[in-house]
Amino acid sequence: MNVRFAGGLCLLTPDSSLFYGDIEFSRGSVGRWDLDTGYRDQLHESVGRPAAMDVKRLYPGHDVSVEENASGHLAMNLKYLKFVGRYA
Repeated sequence: MNVRFAGGLCLLTPDSSLFYGDIEFSRGSVGRWDLDTGYRDQLHESVGRPAAMDVKRLYPGHDVSVEENASGHLAMNLKYLKFVGRYA
């Protein structure tokens, strides 16, 4: 999987575990785009890719890990980002 965030790193293992650095977290939370190095459009693109996959576990750079239904958390993150994008 390719990530277009400066300094971003994403690893998807064969057993569907996603290590996603500072781009996505659990419970509808995503990385920051309000900093000099953050870009909402690139974040949206990066968040959208794994949302379409069957990811079982999510290990973000911060916050809690997700051991079950990581795809549900990733879908929630994309929904949140689309929502705030309407008002940006």
